[in-house]
Amino acid sequence: MLPTRIAALIHGRIEDGTYPAGSVLPPRPRLVEELGVSRSVVDQACRALRERGLLVSVPGRGRGTVVVDPRDPPTGSEVLARRSEGGCEIWPGRGSTRNTVERITRAVRMRISDGTYQPGGRIPSVAELAKEFSCRTWLAREAVAVLKGEGFLYSLSPKGHFVCPDVAEVRNAGQTTRRPGGGR
Repeated sequence: MLPTRIAALIHGRIEDGTYPAGSVLPPRPRLVEELGVSRSVVDQACRALRERGLLVSVPGRGRGTVVVDPRDPPTGSEVLARRSEGGCEIWPGRGSTRNTVERITRAVRMRISDGTYQPGGRIPSVAELAKEFSCRTWLAREAVAVLKGEGFLYSLSPKGHFVCPDVAEVRNAGQTTRRPGGGR
């Protein structure tokens, strides 16, 4: 079967160091052209290698598929990716959707607690949060919705999202809580 042969070819390149652990595979269109097969064949081959723990796909613009050392797989929610240009970046890894929402909400709560985001003040836009946390805008939007549901934020369309004026800052263990009767 062709996807199995392509998976074996990519696996061989991983083993011979062409694609070392931590490196980012070439973009799918380049692999399609290079290997002379369809995108669906490349996708099936990469899926098989992900299932074997050799690859991690990282969603997001400018991201891709990272080669993983199966003897030392990433244990957290982030993957160290070495770009072909030589730089390294930390990317959100496997199972990171929930972790990303939690990271954003935790950071915004902390910024409210430490006074970075003042009561009544505007927080960064969803697009700015998505850029800062290297995630899709829908994840940042979900984090804002969580914070609104908890009573930390309110929205004024089209102006943005703001810290509720009656948020009580409690620096006990770095956590921020709401006073009773708060929210808009």
